[in-house]
Amino acid sequence: MGVHKAVVRNGRLRLDEPTDLPDNSEVPLFEADPFEHIGSLDALDADTRAKLEAALDRGWEEIEAGSGLSLQESLGRLDSR
Repeated sequence: MGVHKAVVRNGRLRLDEPTDLPDNSEVPLFEADPFEHIGSLDALDADTRAKLEAALDRGWEEIEAGSGLSLQESLGRLDSR
């Protein structure tokens, strides 16, 4: 599983790259604006920013150690909320 780009044409999403997904696969999509949260990140105080950076570091360490969650597991947890 990876990240793919789709474009909207006539109100439909169109993925214009090869995929090995079987026909009729359902794929979750999330609309994203890569700059959406820049303003709110700038508003963090030093203590909150340090906690955020420490949490991100722990997350990367878990991924590198192979103990992080897969994308499917993460999406499943989000979906159950």
